This record gives sequence, structure tokens and C-alpha cells, in this order.
Amino acid sequence: MYNNNNKRKINSVENSNDIDDNNDNNENNDINDINNNVDFCINKYKKVKYEEIETSELNIIAKSLDLEFINLSKKDIYDRVGEILQIKENILKESNINSFNKEQPKLLNLEIDALEHLFWRVIRNKAIFKKIFSNFIFSHIKTYNQIYHISHIFYRFSNAEAIIKDKIKSNSYLSLDVINTGNPIFSIINKDNQENRQFYRTFFEIYSKHFTLDKHLTLNMLLSHSNIAALTVFLDYSQTILDLTNENIDILPIGLLTAQSFEFYGFLKENYKVPSKYNPSILLKIFKKNFKINQLFKVIKIIVNHFKVNQKYYISPKNIDSIKDLFTKEQLNFDIIKFIKNINKENYKNNNNNNNNNNNNNNMNKIIENNNLKKIIQNFIKLFYSINRKNKPIIYYILFKNREKSIGKSKQFSLKYLDFYSDLIVYGSDTRGIEERFQFYSEHLLFFKDESIEKEIFHLFVKSGQVELIDMILKANLVQISAHGILASAKHTQTLDYFFKNHQDHLYQNRNQYWVSIANKDQLEYYENQIESLGRKLLIDKINSSFLNSPKTLKFLLRALNKPNLYEISEMCDILESYKQCINTYLLLKKKQEPIIELFKTSKSKYFSLLFLDGHPNEYQKIAYWIFNNCSDINIGEGTIELNVATGRDKSIRFQLSRQLFLVFLRLCGLYDQIFKLEHQYDIYYNILIKTENCNLGIIEELLKHHSDKLRSIPPEFNFNYYFTGFLKDCAAFGNLSVFNFLALK
Repeated sequence: MYNNNNKRKINSVENSNDIDDNNDNNENNDINDINNNVDFCINKYKKVKYEEIETSELNIIAKSLDLEFINLSKKDIYDRVGEILQIKENILKESNINSFNKEQPKLLNLEIDALEHLFWRVIRNKAIFKKIFSNFIFSHIKTYNQIYHISHIFYRFSNAEAIIKDKIKSNSYLSLDVINTGNPIFSIINKDNQENRQFYRTFFEIYSKHFTLDKHLTLNMLLSHSNIAALTVFLDYSQTILDLTNENIDILPIGLLTAQSFEFYGFLKENYKVPSKYNPSILLKIFKKNFKINQLFKVIKIIVNHFKVNQKYYISPKNIDSIKDLFTKEQLNFDIIKFIKNINKENYKNNNNNNNNNNNNNNMNKIIENNNLKKIIQNFIKLFYSINRKNKPIIYYILFKNREKSIGKSKQFSLKYLDFYSDLIVYGSDTRGIEERFQFYSEHLLFFKDESIEKEIFHLFVKSGQVELIDMILKANLVQISAHGILASAKHTQTLDYFFKNHQDHLYQNRNQYWVSIANKDQLEYYENQIESLGRKLLIDKINSSFLNSPKTLKFLLRALNKPNLYEISEMCDILESYKQCINTYLLLKKKQEPIIELFKTSKSKYFSLLFLDGHPNEYQKIAYWIFNNCSDINIGEGTIELNVATGRDKSIRFQLSRQLFLVFLRLCGLYDQIFKLEHQYDIYYNILIKTENCNLGIIEELLKHHSDKLRSIPPEFNFNYYFTGFLKDCAAFGNLSVFNFLALK
């Protein structure tokens, strides 16, 4: 294997440097004497004054630090040695800021599970800790200490908030750029609580020495992100009086877009003088799923306190609090649509029970109670739109008005009309009988001359699982069946059962490819069982590009390849080549490499080019490691490189890589020595291998060794100083302190 061969080469170098067993013990004694002498000189340097140390002793220290001084005075040597020793001491202190070097504090909470005691004993044991984390094969790419740039942390890590909080709490190094990196911090860590206020105290107090705060810029960022916690702490820290009348201050420049921005506006109105001319834009959409009834109460309270409200809709703040007590905690956590839909559905059932004389009094009481709650929400919505100066959306009329009112509001014969049907079908279907719904929908389907729009509306019926209505529409020949569209829309097994029973010829043909359309794994499994019961098979072949842009397709493809008794691969279909766009989409959107490696192993493809990859190279490190760990042969051409990789017993794929991607793969796997043996285009080292963002200290060390050892072989047209100086400038701009620490020790 390529990787193992590399290890053998490394081992041979290490073995060649071992001290021969037959050497005299005197040599070891000499080494010990030298080390003792160096320690003595360093200790003396730290304790005595300049006049008391000899030049020879300074030279001993300098030699131990790999420093060479030619024609320098004793004073210059003394100062330079002091600088290097101080740098080493600072780096050592910085590296020692970890849990291993701290005295273990006494636990305040003594009632801790025994397993937790064991956990901390293991974590605090340095030897065991190193052993555990030695199994992380990509630790050479980025260690936790090398994760320092805030914008990249937020972009690359799903637990970015926890990482940032941990690093600031532990006073770890971070690269701060208030203009670019202040935004994600203020945007994501924005809940007003004691934990976040303490976080911002630490952030402003400790890290202010790393950057200069522009007060107006920082205030505008805090205002734009509606961050009460950060604003409160910043004003206290900077001893700034917030003057909202200052023309340099933008109050909520985007407008009131979220419930949080409403709360922030209320906070400003209650604590500061907001200019009377300021009239915020209200952009909040209260019918979204993530907007809860509990938030509606908060928004309404802010509106009645701080906006001019028409007396017709006015409710006193005290009444709002008492009204809120009428709702259960569960109801307050519902979004408006779900809450009203549940009430409509429950009232519909209670009315039917009344007609059947079942518990009339209980049913009527429940209907009255529900209608009261519904009326409260409706009045709140009216109040909200009275200051919003915008028309209420169609969904409002569907939820709160009768059918005729809804129809009247929707007859605008535009693309928005389709949105109306989406809302009406999904949210209004539970309150009317089947015959009434069929008549209503069939009449309005006639308005659409475009067949694709008719199908879209029909697929909404399929999505809602209204099997009776689906059957009535198909029997009336109002739409034509589209297998892909139906299977993509079907969310319920009863819908598949209906089509299995009544329309097998359309959706269940032998060797069809409808599996790529199906909505989710559970529906696919159900559909597979139906196909299998008919003794039929599904086909894997080239598919439309629209399916290749869905990450779901790759997961379904893997499932299909592992079911050879049910899925048949077309003779004309090369799996990897046909689905390479799907591979790229999955890597870009999901950023997971294991399924791609599994596809390589499962596929029967003989050859595959990776030239199409266009994601971030660091997102391929697991693929690179798998390729080199299973590589048996490398063919290096002028523009491309081919690697023969074993994928199983008597199976292999010949991968084609660009020369640049191959070098990146070597870097990701830590095979630095191989890079310099294979590549002699020196500008590539800088443009590809040590870009600031991906910079690894190991590659820099190899580069410096290579430059020093091969100085004469480097072409004269290659300006080493020019490239390396440019690299250092990039590191400084990017805040890559680890590079400068590393170089200072060299």
C-alpha cells in the first residue's frame, strides 16, 4: 500500500539515525555533559546581569538554540538570545493552558455519578488522553488549538457556538476582525440571559487588547442583530451612552423582521430615547411555522406599549397577561396555523357528534371554548395588521372566514392563486365534507388551462393524503397521472395503497426508475415491498439532472446497489460516471464523505475521474486517506495522475486526479516528504499547499528543509523570498499566529 510504503521509508530514515550499539559509553556521557552545560548557562543567563556572563557562555546558549551570530558584539548576542528565550517561554506557557496543568478544583456538587468521576480521571490522565486521541488520523491537519479564525469556525463547524464560548472562556487565541467576524458572534449568540452576558463580558474585557473597537461600528452591528445581552455589556464596558439621535447610529436598519427584533425595539423604547421620526418597517411574517403563539403575545404587548394603535383594536397590557393564562403551555408552543387548524378540526368533529346526539352539552361547551380562543388569536392578528399597513394573506381567510370569503379573496387569476390552493388544501380540508370539497376543487381546476399547474394542484391533494378526493378527481378525468410527481408527493402509505390497488399500470411497471422520486426512506421501503410482491424489479440507469441535485438520491442509490435481487443495473449505465453530479452535490451540501467511499466500494466501475470535484479540498480528507490506504499503483503523467485503488476482493477502481488535487491529497494525509519528491514546480508549493487557510506547520517545516537542502537545484527564476514573504503577509492578515510562533523557534 502506498501509505505503508511511505511509513517504511520514514522508519528506515529513523533507524539510520539510531546510535550504534557498539559506540562507547563515553559518547553518551559527553552528550550529557553538553546538555548540563547548556542548562547551566541558560540558568545563569536568567539570574545574573549582563556584565556577569561570559561571551563563551552566550555562544553555548546560541548554539543550543540553532542560532548563528557572525561579527556580532556581545551585547547584540545577549539581546538576541534573550528574545528567543522569551519567545520559547511564552509559547510554553500558552501550550500549557489546559486541563492537565491545573490543580483539580473541589467539586461543589458532591452528588455526582460514579461513572462521571471515572470519566474525569481518564480525561485528566495525560498518557491515556494522548492514547485515545492518537486514533484520530487527521489530527495533523488541524488541532483544536489551530482552530482560531472565528468566521471559519462558524462556517465549518455545526457546534460553532460551543467552540467559540469555550475558547473565549479559556482565553484561547482567536483571530478577531470586528467587521467580518463580529457579525456571526453577535448574530448567533444573541439570547438575553446571564450566561450570554457573562460571555460578552469576557469577550469585550479580555479580547479588546487584540483589536480596536470602533464604537459606532460595533453599536450598529449590535443594533442590527437585536442583541440585548451584547449591547448591555458593551455599553457598560465601553462607558458609552447610547444616543439614538446620533446620525451615525442606525436603529434596526433591516426593520422588525423577527419576534426578537420586536423585543429589542421594546427594550430600546423602554430604556433609551428613540427619535420620534423613526418609524420601523414591520417585516415579520406571523404565519410561519417557527413563529409560536407565545411569541405572538410578546409582539402584541410590545405593539400596544410602543406603537400607535387604532382604538378599535386596542387591548391593555394587563389584559394581555390575563388572556395568556387561558392557553395551555402546549398551545402556546403551537404556531398559528397548527393551532387554528386543530380547533377547526375539533369543532368539525364536535358538530358531527352533536348531529348524532352524543354528549351535546360537552360538545357545545368545547366548541364555545375553542371559538373563544380562536377569536382571541384572530383579534391579535387584526391588531398586528392594523399597524403593519399590509393586506392579510390568503391563509388568514382560510383559517378564520367562510369558504365564500376565501374564494372572493383568491380570485386574482395569477401565480399567487396556486399558493391559495396550497394553503386551502393543506389547512382547510378538515372542515368540509368530501362532496363539498370535490365540487369546490373541480370547479376551480377549470380556471387553469396550463396542464402543469393542474398537476401541481393535484399533487397537493396527494401530499395531504385525501384518498377519497384523489379517487373522485381521477375518475372524473380532471388530471392525467404523473408517476414521478405522485410518488414525490405521497407522504402516507394509504396513498400508495390506493394507487397500488387502482393504478398499477401507471406506478408499478416492471424495471421502472420511480424510486428516485420517492419522498423518504419509509415510503421507499413500502414501495419496494409492493414491487417485490408483484415479482417485478426496479432499474438503475441514467437519470434526469434534477434528481442528481438532491442529496437524497445518493442515499437511495446506495440502498439500491445493496439490493441486487430487487434492483437491476442497466448494461449501459456506469454508476460512478452517471451519478458523479450527485456525488458532488452530496459533498457540497451534506459534507459527509463516508457514503461516497461506500459508493466507491459498492460500485462495479473500473475507472473514475475526480477532476469534476469543486468543493473545498479539506472536505475530501477521508476520501484521500481511503485512496492512499488502498492504493497499489500510481501512474504519474504530465497533467494528471492515476491511482489504482482496491475496493474489495478482486475489485479495483483506477482514479484520475489532477496534479494539484493529488498534492492536496498528499498534504491532507501528512505525506509531506512524498510531495517534495514528486513535485518540482516550486510556485505550486505556495499557491496550493500552504495557502493561509489550510496551512499546516508540518508542510512548512518540510518546505524549509527542502529549500535549505536543495538550494542549488532551485531554478534561478523562482524567487523564494518573494513567495514566502507574501505567504507571511497573508498569515498576518488572517491572524495565523501559530505560523509565527513556529518560525520564531526556528
